[in-house]
Amino acid sequence: MSNFEFNVVMSCGGCSKAVGKALEKAEVSDVDISLEKQSVVIEDSPALFSDEVKEAGLTTDKEIYDFKYNKLLETIKKTGKKVVLPEEKTAEAA
Repeated sequence: MSNFEFNVVMSCGGCSKAVGKALEKAEVSDVDISLEKQSVVIEDSPALFSDEVKEAGLTTDKEIYDFKYNKLLETIKKTGKKVVLPEEKTAEAA
């Protein structure tokens, strides 16, 4: 299983707590939030959004991964924190 990693702009401990609470409310465990690295890493597991995955009728690993990624991204964005996606990081570096 893989991890989901998000680059989240957080300026203080309150920001990281807000992200943690939002993920906890969505019943996401195994979360590592680093204010210093501006990152949120979530360990994937079969239990993560398992009911929603079944309801959506997803079967392939890619479908399931994409579904979970988008649900996690949506949850983090609800906190109002900016999530820098990999393609945005590449554009900024150019």
